[in-house]
Amino acid sequence: MVRAALADCRGEDARDTAELLTSELVTNALLHAGTDLTVHVEQPKGSENIRIAVDDGSDTAPCLGQPDPFALGGRGLPLVAMLAARWGWDPLPTGKRIWFEV
Repeated sequence: MVRAALADCRGEDARDTAELLTSELVTNALLHAGTDLTVHVEQPKGSENIRIAVDDGSDTAPCLGQPDPFALGGRGLPLVAMLAARWGWDPLPTGKRIWFEV
C-alpha cells in the first residue's frame, strides 16, 4: 500500500525507507497494542517530506530505548529514529498516532 501511494515519490531510497519504517510501526502496533490500526500516507502542507502515520488503540506512549544486542526485538523505534527525517507521536481521543517523515 505504501509503495503504491509513493509511486510518484522522488526516489527508490525514500520508498524503500518508507516501506521498512511502516512495517516496523505496524508490527509494533500489532505486537504491543493488539488493536485495530490505521495507516495514513500524506504530504504535510508546505513540506517536501511524506508523512506516514500508524494509529492504534493503545494509550501507552512509545518507548525509544537501547535494544539489548541479544534480544530478538526492540529495534523498531530506534530504526525509525535513525532513518526518518523526523518522527514523533500524538495522543488521540482513543489511542495514539505514531508518525515519521521521509
